[in-house]
Amino acid sequence: MAATTAMATPKRLWIVGASGALGGALREQLSREGHEFVWTYNTRKPTTEDPRAMFLDVRDVSSIEAAAARANEVLGSIDALVYLAAIATDTGRFLAMDDVTQESWDQLSAVNLRGAFFTTRAFARRCDRGGNVVFAGSIDGHKPVPGSIPYAATKGALEALVRSLAKELGPKNIRVNAVVPGILERGLSDLLPAHLVSDYLAHDALSRKGTLAEAASIFSFFATDNSYVTGRAIAVDGGL
Repeated sequence: MAATTAMATPKRLWIVGASGALGGALREQLSREGHEFVWTYNTRKPTTEDPRAMFLDVRDVSSIEAAAARANEVLGSIDALVYLAAIATDTGRFLAMDDVTQESWDQLSAVNLRGAFFTTRAFARRCDRGGNVVFAGSIDGHKPVPGSIPYAATKGALEALVRSLAKELGPKNIRVNAVVPGILERGLSDLLPAHLVSDYLAHDALSRKGTLAEAASIFSFFATDNSYVTGRAIAVDGGL
């Protein structure tokens, strides 16, 4: 008799900043797997009506708390937070060192780092049964690679935040990790100058960009299936 495999229990997720290319791929992945979720957007409003979508500016702490309460109300409870909100520039182009202003530094820090902390706190206050927090890291903050300095700095600090939060929230059985994509086929990687993309791929063991589906599957695992890994930054970069 053939063995049967039981389906995993569907999870309920709050996905913050899911209007981009990676966010769309993750939403598709989670839907295929039968999970429930609500998601937020900021500058890119959904082109079609989606009752699961809500506006959120992660620079506003009071708005984060209100969005967490709304997500908890809609879902009944929240098993996981996935934080994808990120900006790599405030000018629409790659930020070279001489392009960085005080305002751009503060904007990147507010979205990429401060927002990650306050959304995690809002989630943890509503998570009584244990769960997962997954941040979107970046290879820029994980390894010494050429990139935008303020973006790399915020993403490197995000990995330190992962380690600290893992210790803080471990007693509540909340696991905290970062998934660290390399160069993906679409998304923030589009801002990189062509010569930097070529340089990345020349040093990549698999010599290609990652697909959105490949990255989304890893995010999904750490958000819905992971039960023991915590405090880690997991590179998904093809061996860069």
